[in-house]
Amino acid sequence: MTNHELPRMTAFCDRLMKEGVDGRGDEDAVARTCLLTQLAVELGSKDILACALAWHESLEKKGIRDELAIELDYSRANAIAGKSTEPSGDGNNPH
Repeated sequence: MTNHELPRMTAFCDRLMKEGVDGRGDEDAVARTCLLTQLAVELGSKDILACALAWHESLEKKGIRDELAIELDYSRANAIAGKSTEPSGDGNNPH
């Protein structure tokens, strides 16, 4: 991610967090959660990642199943891995 993209991506994350996942269909909520998680890891933002992990927990309690549950598990694993590594900042971060 380039320095030019950083403000735009941060603003997009802020919008996602403001809109949240409550009241959305399962597929939309999972897609938003996975996207926010990916962006949080790429941005190296602990605050955004904390929000994404809270969404993961909320959806898990909701009882998401089948393929959507697999997507959430994969995304949560990436979030946890992202918490333990620092992004390189050169746009070539494999997360």
